[in-house]
Amino acid sequence: MKKLLSISLFSLALIGYATPPKQEVHVKATVKVGFDVDNHGVPQHVEVVSWTGPASKKKEIEDAAIKATKRWILKPEFYGRHVILPFAFDIEGDAPATEIKNDPQEKKG
Repeated sequence: MKKLLSISLFSLALIGYATPPKQEVHVKATVKVGFDVDNHGVPQHVEVVSWTGPASKKKEIEDAAIKATKRWILKPEFYGRHVILPFAFDIEGDAPATEIKNDPQEKKG
């Protein structure tokens, strides 16, 4: 009986090493997005103009900022202008940046 118990504990120990616990991730990044605003308030020619943050998350976070920007409709005072806006990302856990909702105005209709 003692030998069987030793094997069981050894097996449990191996399982623990094979599946390490998930690590919490904390990512801070700032992305500045530049774009032109057309005569309907829709952002055009959206691009990242600067970035600070971890290189491992750069593409994912830049894509999220661009995607959010393209969903906006800006007020008439921005029509015909070039705008540069900062996005500050402070992500905890393992949620992908594409699920972060940080757009103040969504396109309607």
